[in-house]
Amino acid sequence: MKKRNINFKILIKIFFSLLILFFLIYFLDFKTIYTSFLKVSLTALIISTLLNHFAWILSSWKLNLLLKNKLTILIRLQYISILFSYILPGQIAGEGYKLIKISKDSGYSKASSIIIIDRITGFIGIVILATFGIFLSSKEIPNIIKILFILSNFLLLLPFLIIGKIQILIEKYLKNSNAKRSKYLIPLQNFISHWILLQKNKIRFLALIVSGVFFQFILVYINYFLGKSIGINIPIYDWLWIFGLISLALFLPVTYAGLGIREASMISLLALFSIEPEKSMLLSFLILGIQLTGVSIGFLMNLQSESQLSFKISDES
Repeated sequence: MKKRNINFKILIKIFFSLLILFFLIYFLDFKTIYTSFLKVSLTALIISTLLNHFAWILSSWKLNLLLKNKLTILIRLQYISILFSYILPGQIAGEGYKLIKISKDSGYSKASSIIIIDRITGFIGIVILATFGIFLSSKEIPNIIKILFILSNFLLLLPFLIIGKIQILIEKYLKNSNAKRSKYLIPLQNFISHWILLQKNKIRFLALIVSGVFFQFILVYINYFLGKSIGINIPIYDWLWIFGLISLALFLPVTYAGLGIREASMISLLALFSIEPEKSMLLSFLILGIQLTGVSIGFLMNLQSESQLSFKISDES
């Protein structure tokens, strides 16, 4: 029954993806798309693809700051997680795969703290860049939007600031709690203990933030670079917040692998700069094509022996 429900959810998301894409494509001029595609040089595509793969390797190195494992193993984990983020429902399916694999050697509490810290610092990278972009934008951005983005930065950093206080409260509660309630809180306490240990090293924490920002900037630059090759001349500081909003929109769990949402967001946001929807759609599909190279590599890596994925996590702080 559970498997049937998952399959039904996948079918519903595929349906919405196709519905959105059909609605968008119906109003587009394919001649314009084809003409724009001819302007894309092979060199631009190769450079963009290599940059994207470099970004994925950087993301693996970022995770290695927390895991202290062989980088080659983490690169393989990264690519397989990309595969699962596309073939399974939900944009966080890849993170779920990482959690399952890492928890086999380290336990669920430690693995979940690693994945969540890695994920949050990635979000911080997106929001920091988007905040800079909004303040530097060539467009008039309402002050309320600027305030919301500043608050978003603070809210993403908040868990790291209050995690110690939460641990103290749980410890006090456990002392005065019965055994039945304690068995539900002890896993949470273990999770928080691992989190605090991982963020104790301030240099490592700063490296996580910086690498998260750099990772996101590479992805922004790919959009900017490929966009220019097809006549989308938008300043890179505007791309900072455009990419940020598109990235956040992709987490809406309504389509399959973000298909449809990505294209609709791209068309809507670039329309603010008077960019033809055909060029926006083409850019979105070019980015999708680059992403699928990662899916292909992940598929090939997933065929290898599972014994090659082993995670001996150091407790070094």
